[in-house]
Amino acid sequence: MARTSIELGYELLSQGRLQEARTMLERAVSEFPKEARAHLYLAMTLDQLNETARAEKHFTHATTLDPNDAFVFYNWGIFLHRQGRLQEALRAYERAYQLDPTLVAALQAATGLRQALGIRGAPMPGAPLPVKKSAPASGWVMMGILFALSGLCAPWLGLVGGIACGIIAMLQGAVKRGLVVIVLSIVMASLGACAGMISRELIQDVKTT
Repeated sequence: MARTSIELGYELLSQGRLQEARTMLERAVSEFPKEARAHLYLAMTLDQLNETARAEKHFTHATTLDPNDAFVFYNWGIFLHRQGRLQEALRAYERAYQLDPTLVAALQAATGLRQALGIRGAPMPGAPLPVKKSAPASGWVMMGILFALSGLCAPWLGLVGGIACGIIAMLQGAVKRGLVVIVLSIVMASLGACAGMISRELIQDVKTT
């Protein structure tokens, strides 16, 4: 069975072939203008190409086309989080978790943001709503890598989010890549924690001299 331009575009995105992915996913959006995943994958590609304004346009279009797709809202949250729009990111993560209470990564991200923002309590899942599609294993690997890299700045969030994504990827069959994500998360979180300790010691030394 021939694969659609959406599937081909997502595969190129997962392989890091961003320019090819953009071309294929722009074609997908043209062929399937009402398919939320086409807009989502194009938005994720544009985000990695630093075309932030265009990425946001397609992210918001995806959430409008399919307001019940937890994967769409989770990735929308990641985008907002990276832009420093923490309140909006928190709402997106919590929406994703309400749509799919098994989406552990969304819960972990929301919990971490609540702590960072000084908001008490944990996001509560709503009644489970049908989600049209589950995230492919490669999608969890990609999200795990993003979390792992964030461990340099936010060790706890990077560690927990990366490990959660790695475990889910392993459960979906990507055992080796899931293990790589878990190891990367631990390493990056350790480096981030060490960097934080060194910075604090340097600041303390400066104050005492």
